[in-house]
Formats: sequence, structure tokens, C-alpha cells
Amino acid sequence: MEGPLLLEFNELDVSINAQQYIQKLEKLHIAIKHKHPGMRSSGSISLYYNARSHIAKVYVEALDREKWVVLEHPPCSLDLSHCDYHIFGQLKKNVFGR
Repeated sequence: MEGPLLLEFNELDVSINAQQYIQKLEKLHIAIKHKHPGMRSSGSISLYYNARSHIAKVYVEALDREKWVVLEHPPCSLDLSHCDYHIFGQLKKNVFGR
């Protein structure tokens, strides 16, 4: 699989709630079906970066319903998350032409 399946940006300093997280999960589920029709979206892995909505009961229930796995990453961690390494690598390639 190459490239992102779904890319969305939120406004700076705007929090999102659990219901909005669920909507994003549903959009991702649809994106997986359209871009990779033979791929099951159940059993997918989700990684949060500085997110608190992952503890909301309604969101956890939605993840369970879709059989998604959550990778643990502490909120507000000073360490870079795994997704940051990928983003910075792509930025360097685009900026420096490598």
C-alpha cells in the first residue's frame, strides 16, 4: 500500500470530540473500501498523536465494533510519534529534492 488513504486537516487550536473522531473513522473505513476493495478494514491499526478522544466510551465502542486495534502512544508526549518520522521524511524529499 502506498501513500495515505485519507488525509484531513483540522484548524489550529481547535479540539475535536469523540463524535467527530467516529466520523473520521467512518471516512477512513470508506476510503479503505474504495482505494483497496479487496482489503478488509476490520483489524486495522489506529495510532493517536496527542489525542484524548480515544478514551471516550462511545469512540472505544466504535473501534470495537469495527475490530480496530489501537497502538498506545501517551497524549502530549515530547517524543516524536511514528507518524512524524514518515511526514518529516517526505517533507525533506520535497524541500531538498532528494
